[in-house]
Amino acid sequence: MSDIFLQYNKDSEYPRRGSMYHPHRLYPEYPWGETEIAQETNDAYDMVRECLRGLGMNAANIDKPDWNPLGSLIKQGDTVLIKPNWVSHQNKNPEVKDDLECLVTHPSIVRTVFDYVSIALAGTGKIIIADAPMQGTDLHALFDIAGYRELFSFIREKNKDVIIADLRKYHVQSKNGVLSKPIETSSSAGFIRVELNNASAHAINDNKVLRYKVSDYHSAETKAFHAAGHHAYEINRYALEADVIINLPKPKCHRLAGMTSAMKNFVGIVYDKASLPHRAEGDQDSSAGDAYQKHSLLKQWMYALDDKKVAAERRGRLYAARLANLAAKGCFCLSSKLSGDVYRIGGWYGNDTIWRTVTDLHRIITFADTAGRMQSKPQRKVLTIGDMIVCGEKDGPIGPSPKRLGAIMASDDAVLFDRTMCSIMGFDEENIKSLSWSVQHQTSAEGSNKAILNSNIQQYNGKALSELNFPTEWRFEPHSCWKGHIEK
Repeated sequence: MSDIFLQYNKDSEYPRRGSMYHPHRLYPEYPWGETEIAQETNDAYDMVRECLRGLGMNAANIDKPDWNPLGSLIKQGDTVLIKPNWVSHQNKNPEVKDDLECLVTHPSIVRTVFDYVSIALAGTGKIIIADAPMQGTDLHALFDIAGYRELFSFIREKNKDVIIADLRKYHVQSKNGVLSKPIETSSSAGFIRVELNNASAHAINDNKVLRYKVSDYHSAETKAFHAAGHHAYEINRYALEADVIINLPKPKCHRLAGMTSAMKNFVGIVYDKASLPHRAEGDQDSSAGDAYQKHSLLKQWMYALDDKKVAAERRGRLYAARLANLAAKGCFCLSSKLSGDVYRIGGWYGNDTIWRTVTDLHRIITFADTAGRMQSKPQRKVLTIGDMIVCGEKDGPIGPSPKRLGAIMASDDAVLFDRTMCSIMGFDEENIKSLSWSVQHQTSAEGSNKAILNSNIQQYNGKALSELNFPTEWRFEPHSCWKGHIEK
């Protein structure tokens, strides 16, 4: 039976970066000694630790110097990937500006996990801290703004061999809606190609003529990975070579998927993002597409213009790219006024593509071996610890508003984590297809439907998922393109 634990503190705050994210208590198991203790309260450290206690990890030694909670997951000599969410260096919500607390995983969560991974490895093995954000994300700026520089300085001091990596194949610079030529990512470990083919959740649509698309990539690039009878992903080698993954999502509302949490966070293991279908071009009413709802010749032109924009960007023809971008925006604005259909690029409740990609990646991270071959048994252990002190609601994933929840949640089952998060948000899991499909196809751990939530909140402690009824004030306001279609 899978486990899940929710630690709640309505008054919790993230620690200031000047503290190096040290705990404010000298716990018996703390590996760095009394000189590395903060003067100010560190709620995040306490709450992550309480989740590990609440899951009963190494229960016999809790509150003893030799308590090693992650020892049941991590063996000495293992390779451990700590996988935060570094989606973007900029929140597109103008009311938030440079505050990334509701956008990316807070460094204090990563710091706490690093300490307990260090205890488990005891100086052996390998630690990797990495993610594959959007191709236009400036990771150096993100590290500066979000306070990761101080964290990395501390980590390097304690373990100079820790790998901090960008899992993307390449990144780009963005200016006025136009991207630069791709810049190869030097810290990436390369990729392993995983062929799912008929085992892909996309395979059920192979009898349809679909034009898969990823924003800012040419459709021909994605077609090379996904076509009838053929579905493949390029996964960063670091992810598949990991023995253990500590998954650290930042739960948010999501324009394409409705919500993003544990399963969706695995999008950040992909090396070439062209292999990630986000939508199928065309309208839902008269074609097999799901990019928008109503048939529109103008939106078809928008699709063609977007491909021309990408082609011009790749050749460094930025003026031509800007013209194509402006023309595409004009087509969308005119089409929206004429048809009343304000949806585009799959950003709405009718998207039938992105959830299939999410479930594919969840299966890959669970069952693909180090060579990318799919096996019948799990190939690595995964623990999800959700950073929910501040989440993101409304226009996520890259323009969310802060939703102060004051919680940390942990589980060894990503599907169970997301089902619980969906209930907290006030959404109906039947309307989150990645969840309803995963439950139907039993891709979560055995017995997860019977799993019990444990919590420091007495009325939720020991309750089955079907019995949970979270406070109305915890509910999230959905993305505007999902309102009225996702709520319970």
